[in-house]
Amino acid sequence: MDLPKETQFALRLPRIGVGGPDVRLKLMRADEAGEAARPTGADPFVEVSAPDATFRAYLAHIRLGETTDPKPLIVLMEANERPAALVNQPLWTSSHVESAWRSGFEAIRTAGSGTGLARIDASAGDTVPHHPPVAYCPVSDSYAVPFCPSCRGTLSTCRDEEILRRCGLPSFESGSDRFLYCAACYADDTRPNVFYTYKKRLTGTPAAGIEVRHRHDLYSDLSSRVDAKDPAFATHGCFVCKSLRASLPEGASLELEAHDASRIFPLAYYDFDYVVREALPLGFEETASLLGGASLTDLLAHRAVRRNLGATRDGAAVIESLTGDVPQFFFQGDRTGLFPLESLYLKLAAFGDLIDGVLRLTTDASRPHLAVSPHRVRGTLRGRDTHLPSRWGLALCVTDALSTAPLEKIGDHDFPKEPPVWLIPEPRVGAFLPVPMTRAQTVSLQMRLDARTVDLQGVAETARAHLSGTLQSEIYTQTDHGRHDRVVVSLIGPASGHRIRFTGRRTETFGGGFAFSGISGDLRPEDAAALRTPGALSGVAAEVTLVHQFGSPSDLLALGLLYFRLLFWNDRQDGARLSRDLLQRIAMRLTGRDRGETQSRGAFEWPELEEILDEEKVAFGPNTLLHRAEDRETHETLPLSLWSEVWLVGLRMASFVPGWSFAAGVDGYETKDPGAPLRRARDAVRGLADQARASLIGSSGRNRYVLETVQDFLDDLTEAMSPSPQEEPGPDETTLVFERRKRR
Repeated sequence: MDLPKETQFALRLPRIGVGGPDVRLKLMRADEAGEAARPTGADPFVEVSAPDATFRAYLAHIRLGETTDPKPLIVLMEANERPAALVNQPLWTSSHVESAWRSGFEAIRTAGSGTGLARIDASAGDTVPHHPPVAYCPVSDSYAVPFCPSCRGTLSTCRDEEILRRCGLPSFESGSDRFLYCAACYADDTRPNVFYTYKKRLTGTPAAGIEVRHRHDLYSDLSSRVDAKDPAFATHGCFVCKSLRASLPEGASLELEAHDASRIFPLAYYDFDYVVREALPLGFEETASLLGGASLTDLLAHRAVRRNLGATRDGAAVIESLTGDVPQFFFQGDRTGLFPLESLYLKLAAFGDLIDGVLRLTTDASRPHLAVSPHRVRGTLRGRDTHLPSRWGLALCVTDALSTAPLEKIGDHDFPKEPPVWLIPEPRVGAFLPVPMTRAQTVSLQMRLDARTVDLQGVAETARAHLSGTLQSEIYTQTDHGRHDRVVVSLIGPASGHRIRFTGRRTETFGGGFAFSGISGDLRPEDAAALRTPGALSGVAAEVTLVHQFGSPSDLLALGLLYFRLLFWNDRQDGARLSRDLLQRIAMRLTGRDRGETQSRGAFEWPELEEILDEEKVAFGPNTLLHRAEDRETHETLPLSLWSEVWLVGLRMASFVPGWSFAAGVDGYETKDPGAPLRRARDAVRGLADQARASLIGSSGRNRYVLETVQDFLDDLTEAMSPSPQEEPGPDETTLVFERRKRR
């Protein structure tokens, strides 16, 4: 897939489909993964992202050298189209999507790799890799970069607002449309001005002399205008493929919708950002089932995405480790009743690492995730210790950190060192979000401003004003959060008639309004002079925009829901019954907040919690941890005190109860230490895992006898090494005394 000489793209990772003696990065076709053949024109590759995701995730493999086995990877890349619900949304324009990729890549790079986060390819450098448009031909199994059919130059996405405006095309900054064009041809008056777009229908009418072509028109133009004998096109055979052209009726075009004959798949119609991450082979629920004793063979037979896990060497190794005669657990199927305790320990250990991954994203990258859900968490089999059963090597990781981007347009004039407001990912997985995150992120209303103080800073044209005052409105209602919300106040300058914008925070709330403190942008000299007049901003009408800000408590609540889903995901899918509202209600009842009690209690006994769970019809016992019905029929050995703590820690994650939960609400964090709620939860879960492990080692069963034998040996060794305080008796005075040692 060599590029024309005119094409210049700075790539640090290998291009998709590139040949060469050392590196090959290729997406995995469905037939390679054991899936059914795809219909003509359909995506031929194995996609592992959600259908409504704002990006695509493909299973891929990279070969380093000719003799090495391919390594499986996941390639995250921009989609050709935005989800229908986001088209032309003001916060999901093309420029904002690119911003999301930049901030997401920076977050992945900064947080690094390790427990709880999928690894990123280290060769990606310090900036998000950018790739030219690429097409795939299944006939020749080759990739190609489309180029300008007129001059053989580079085709790239037009981001020049002036060019788009002059050509009568939608904006890149404020719209969702994108257009490929050749900058060289546009600058040459003798060549046609042609723009290509993936969309079937164009918004608006192009200016005179501007031609807009759609989808496969680009490939049709290339295949009809290039000369197959020209050496310059030797590596672009898919555009002059004889087998493809022979399959078309005489005079037919390559338009897929009209003739269903196009075999060129537009993998990436536009130049795009992409990230290469490690491939984690197991879904979240699959990992939960495996930790509960499920058969891998049964799980693979019911996969939502029917791809062959054994299609890669790493996948085959996972199958080999998790099936057959390889030991999977210590206690599954024996009579000790310790299997629920073993499963509990493994699930807690895996979940503690998952929280740690989200925590490192929050602290190291200085940003929340805001989209933690089962689809964004996957499982893998880490390098296992040969002395431990296979399932002890299962781990959970966050795979998608490309979910949020800063609201750059709204936060132009921030206080120094203020954290940015993060855009909530779309579409929102409402079941795993706090209720406020399911609402609109910005709210605008008209309010009355009464300034208390106006402090001018700077001189001349660089003067700014620090404003402190109150904002009131009859339609304003206080929400259940807002301590960290960004507040933007826009008003007409008292002298110039131009708008002045203040950006700041709420400092206190009261009926019908709130106190505000903020700073303006650079003021015009006449407005700066006018603001020195007392009362200049009293009783002034202002347009106020509230930008809701969310942080680690939102991720914590989502993790709380995942915690219970991990624990109770079995063949009955009991974990799905524990919803956000149900867990909040249980927490409120347990703490007495539903009855108006305000004092937090120190401890709760299991019977008290069990009674509430019974009434809510979710009194899951320790056996619910196990996936199979035959395993759940065995008698369990698990301390009730530990089981009570397992529930309590989960409820403290999955609820907002002031003074009891790990976070009092969605704004229950401090800007100086935003990861504190996550850290408290992680430490609590790891403490539970330590308790479970200690109970597992010290319980009855085979470990009991091993520990007793070791302890007896240590007692004998200590006794033999201790000097006797008395003289040794003579031979005739020797008396042997045998005392039976109690079993511990």
